[in-house]
Parts: sequence; structure tokens; C-alpha cells
Amino acid sequence: EIGFLAEKFDSMTAKLAQSRQKSLDREDALEKSETKYRSLFDLAPDGICITKMDGNFISFNEVFCKMFKYKAKQLLKMNSRALYKNPEADRKILLEALEKTGEVKNFQLSLVDRTGKDIVATTSSTLLEYEGETCIETILRDVSEERKREREISFLKSYLSNMIESMPSVLISIDQNGMINQWNKSACDAFDIPADKAIGKNLFHLLPTFDAYRT
Repeated sequence: EIGFLAEKFDSMTAKLAQSRQKSLDREDALEKSETKYRSLFDLAPDGICITKMDGNFISFNEVFCKMFKYKAKQLLKMNSRALYKNPEADRKILLEALEKTGEVKNFQLSLVDRTGKDIVATTSSTLLEYEGETCIETILRDVSEERKREREISFLKSYLSNMIESMPSVLISIDQNGMINQWNKSACDAFDIPADKAIGKNLFHLLPTFDAYRT
């Protein structure tokens, strides 16, 4: 009987040891996973932050701090609403979308940094469990300069288009296949053909007299 009890005790001890080792292995794997995640979090080229559902910051990377010109200790005392240019509208839309689908991709936000400078950012957000609490992880990319260049290009195109339209001379441009891509107001008046009937057509078919100038 003593031998039987000793055998049972040894078996229980072995199982406890195996269970403890499995627990240690899980903890080690979890620690490695967290370390890997933290490394990716810190080395990412975009700003990343994790906030509670009420907007209070939990974590963020260095890029996020630099983007908004805040120190980490300052952000930890702040609510993300302070970074929104239009918090009542934009944050409400974002939260409603997250509640419906659990994630939002390429959502454009108007934000402000510590100095009050406007920031245009495209964001992707997702709900996640962080330390036992549902939180929001957001990746932000500052596209302020890109949007500025787009506005400048749009303005230049509009300016050139207006200038071309107001020219007293006929201006027609074609591509290498003879397809019309520019037909100003003077051309409309001269040939009695509106621009929407000319653009996209072959010049030499539309106006055979120009065939003599074909190269």
C-alpha cells in the first residue's frame, strides 16, 4: 500500500512539474511575442497609439510623439480628443464605424499638434483587447504635405485651364494617335463644335481639312 501511495505521489509530482513547465513555456512565448510586438510598435515608420474607449492614452510610439510634438509624459495625461480639429464630428463618426465593423481603414482626419499646426492624417483603427480591456489601436500617417501638393496641382490645372479657355486664338491639342484632348472656347466658336463633342474624337476624322497637317 505504501508503495502504491508513493507511486501515485510520484505521478502527481511529475504531472505538476509538467504543468508548471507548460505554464513557464506559455509565459516565455507570451513574453517573446510581446517583445516582438513592442519592437515592431517602436520601429514602425507611422505613428501608432492605443487609447481606451474614452480616448485616454495607454501607449504610443516615438513617431506619434514627434508627429504631435508632445513628450510621452504629456500624452499620458491627455485625451485623444485634444488632437482632433473637429472632435465632436470626427471622433463620433470613427467610434460609430468601429462599433459596426471593429475596424476602420484609410479614414482621413483633421488633427492639430501641440503648437496648433494643422495635420491631415490617414488613419486605420481597430478594436483590441489590451490588458483585459477593449481599446482602440490606431495607425496614423501624416499626409499634410501630400494634400498640400494636391491642392497646388489642382490650382495650377484650374489656372491653366482658365487661361487656355480665355485665349482669343484657337487651341487644339492631340495625342500621338490624333485624339483630341484639348479644345478651347475659341475652337468651339471657330468650328461650331462644342468641346464635349470634340474631345476624345480623332481630329482628322472630325475635321478632314487638318489631314494635310498630319505628320
